[in-house]
Amino acid sequence: MRGSRRASPSRSSCQLDRDSIVYQLAPNIFACTTGRNCMFLDLRQDRYLSVPQEQMDTLAPQIHDWQLSAHDYETPGSLSSTAAQLADDLVAAGILCPYCKGSERRPALPPPATRDLASMGISTRSAAAHGHWGGTLSALISADIALRVLPLWRIVGRISSQVPPVGMGFRTDRLTTAVMLAQCFHEIRPWFPRNYLCLFDSLALTLFLLRRDIHVRWIFGVREDPFAAHCWVQYGDVVLNEYLDRSRLYTPVMAV
Repeated sequence: MRGSRRASPSRSSCQLDRDSIVYQLAPNIFACTTGRNCMFLDLRQDRYLSVPQEQMDTLAPQIHDWQLSAHDYETPGSLSSTAAQLADDLVAAGILCPYCKGSERRPALPPPATRDLASMGISTRSAAAHGHWGGTLSALISADIALRVLPLWRIVGRISSQVPPVGMGFRTDRLTTAVMLAQCFHEIRPWFPRNYLCLFDSLALTLFLLRRDIHVRWIFGVREDPFAAHCWVQYGDVVLNEYLDRSRLYTPVMAV
């Protein structure tokens, strides 16, 4: 992944005194937990940061709408010196910022995938793909250009503006159509002269399907030991460009 420079979050009128301060994830920051660590995706910087889960648990009561803790907290209290230092470090890194009432809620992740194309048992004739050559190549070219000239956060922003909130875009009656279109895309894809890469192929498939009113989700996930980042396309609970068993190796951190 490539990065872009970002200004540090400002301590505005939302800044409170140390004993009552409540933080939130900064804009363009997404988080998940692997059980042992909390992983942060900094979309603007195009990078990941890992913090041990036990350390994040000490700061959890002070983070607004935080749901990645092993404990339940009702109200924030005073920070320990260790937690306060962690908070300062995360603010300096652009991960946290002081909480502002009225901030937008973060988009929810879709339900976990339970199926992939192979398990759907839906096939399409090769002849059907012929009618989608133009649309497939257009999506592949658009994705290729976008990744060459735009930072990832701008691409994600553009895709996000085309997708309804989670739960509103999926239509059961369009699932078979989504699967068949994805199969047509995969049949044509080898003819495009670009190496397979999850970021490129997922973006191209997303564009191809969105242009046909199939509101898919572009999922970003991470894993540890060793660290790896991956992305795939999902419609409802069906993975459209990855094997289910492989996608399950990754913990979703962001859904576009």
